[in-house]
Amino acid sequence: MKRSILHFLIAGSILLLYSCASTTFQSLWKTKFDHKIDMLSSSSNNGDRVVGSSQKEVTLLDGEKGSIKWTGKYKDLNPEMKKTDEHFAMWDANVLFVFDRKVGEDKMACFDINNGKLLWKTSKYQNVTVDNLIYFPELETFAISLKASIVMIKAKTGEEMWETDKFKGSVGRYIYLKDQNRLVMINYKPSTLAALFSGFKNQLVCINVTNGDIVWEATYRGAVERKIVTKEPVLNLYVKNDKVFLSLNGLQVYDLKTGQNLWSAAFDETPGVVPAPLGCIAFGAYDIVAEPLVIGNDVYVVDFQNKRNQFIKKYDLNTGSLKWTSEELKDVRIAPRIYVVEGKIIIQVGGLANRQYIKRERRSCGQNCYYYVTVSYNDYKWIKPFGVMALDAETGKFVWRSEKFKQRVTNMLADDKFVYVASTTALLALNPKDGAAKYETILKTDKVGKPFYIYEKDGNVVLACDKGMSSHKMSDGTTAWATPFKTGTIFTKKSEYVKRYGDVVFLRNKKWVLGGFDMKTGKFLGQACLRGTTYEMAPDGSYMFQYFSRSAQRLKIK
Repeated sequence: MKRSILHFLIAGSILLLYSCASTTFQSLWKTKFDHKIDMLSSSSNNGDRVVGSSQKEVTLLDGEKGSIKWTGKYKDLNPEMKKTDEHFAMWDANVLFVFDRKVGEDKMACFDINNGKLLWKTSKYQNVTVDNLIYFPELETFAISLKASIVMIKAKTGEEMWETDKFKGSVGRYIYLKDQNRLVMINYKPSTLAALFSGFKNQLVCINVTNGDIVWEATYRGAVERKIVTKEPVLNLYVKNDKVFLSLNGLQVYDLKTGQNLWSAAFDETPGVVPAPLGCIAFGAYDIVAEPLVIGNDVYVVDFQNKRNQFIKKYDLNTGSLKWTSEELKDVRIAPRIYVVEGKIIIQVGGLANRQYIKRERRSCGQNCYYYVTVSYNDYKWIKPFGVMALDAETGKFVWRSEKFKQRVTNMLADDKFVYVASTTALLALNPKDGAAKYETILKTDKVGKPFYIYEKDGNVVLACDKGMSSHKMSDGTTAWATPFKTGTIFTKKSEYVKRYGDVVFLRNKKWVLGGFDMKTGKFLGQACLRGTTYEMAPDGSYMFQYFSRSAQRLKIK
């Protein structure tokens, strides 16, 4: 199931307490809803629709024009549902789910999001949330994970196809095997529904889509963690060469035909090396341990045994036999990326870690008057020490470590000859054999500040920096363009990394102003005030939706 992900910044209830710079992106439309709004979401694939819903009413907007396509009251759309407590859109299925919650008497209704027509309703399934309801677009079906079973139903009619008690828990990730008409699925127990799944056990199953029969079942090791704010499961599941690969607290490999566990390599993907900010209700740190790297029949794994002991291990892909374990990696807290270039394993030491956390914060409403809001944060934290080091890919022996990254190291890029990485002052192309720099381009003349992330674009290395953007030819490091923040505009303060969408890189400053930069030309495309709003970005970066307490607007980026 694919869902639009909202970037929750500051709760809308405190919107009026802050001032913010004006938005300069072109507003294509701004529409005020005629009713209260509790939920806003857009179709993330092309942005052609926006839905806004309250407990009593719902409205669908034309995402291109901002005009109302339809609106209605839930009591008219479904007379049996006197009230609603929860509602969410599933855009891949083009449906809107609405729930009337009562202990043991939940009612759920499924509407066609394009016209508001009631597709089906039921009170048969209890405790259904977005965490235990998944859509399979390949099959046009929903799977609902219940206390004692999982049910497969047709998306448009709600007709039950089959039910099995051989799978418990929510579906964390799946692979559809079209030629076999089977699903490979891994389960997990959401924290919001932990009490629901009594008797839960870790399951990786292959299931017959037609009748729900379990073809094989295996027990995976570890616990599936979901990111605190964005909610993605911290795992990777894929099929290669008749094997099922599960990256979860290490690498686990299973036979696709039988489910037999062929071999495993343990490591911790989220070791507790990043401290939580004070006052967190929930906290998680991500992008701190590199994914297992498969090169031919070799698998390289970063093994974080604990906060102080880290190693690189090399395994045989087919047998899982351990070929070697490196010496302990000294002065390493995080290692978010590894590459194999020219027979050397290149390791990024330190860098930016993604922090996601929720805090309960006090706000003032006058003299001796306070109230509290819950705020979700999704940001980045520099984790020391910084560096780049290399091991021999055949033996695991230490080869070199660069001392040019004592104050900062960005992510790395690699081709078949060199590794590209930036420090606070320079962009470097490093020879993997000895760490010598093919070139070291000083960035001071770019006037864009210190880099924190780099990208490859059309043979150039594009640098996102705290005071602008610049681009340099990958071949020799010469400057293609540089775009410092303009003097006299609000976007002159130091920025922090947000994300790349298509050919646009977005930077955000501490005043919650979001700026967009074209990766091809460096052109500053404009800015948007985010304080007190949520937003959704187009996958290609061409537009964004911004949501307020009772209105939505579409902004043109490119």
